[in-house]
Amino acid sequence: FLAAECGHTDALGILITEGKADVNKANKRGTTPCCAAALTGQADAIRILITEGKADVNKAKTDGVTPCFMAAQSGHANVLRILITGRSRCEQDPGHRSHPVFQSGSKRTY
Repeated sequence: FLAAECGHTDALGILITEGKADVNKANKRGTTPCCAAALTGQADAIRILITEGKADVNKAKTDGVTPCFMAAQSGHANVLRILITGRSRCEQDPGHRSHPVFQSGSKRTY
């Protein structure tokens, strides 16, 4: 989780390759490594999570927020491009939030 959030791509790659990281495991709020990397703008970590770890880019937090929403809200266009290429369903509406296009102007964090 921290390797993805902080962009420690070498460590992340090793953890995935050695089978020591469950890339879809979430914390108590439902935050996955993909969510954490999207929020902090770690494009290379997102790429590794998708290509090497086969991360579920559509796995939402417990409040319904997806990595796509988190990247858009934080203004990380490079991460959005990678998520979309990785088949992220950015049209998802987590219920009480707006479309990612509208979130891209907001800098709130969750």
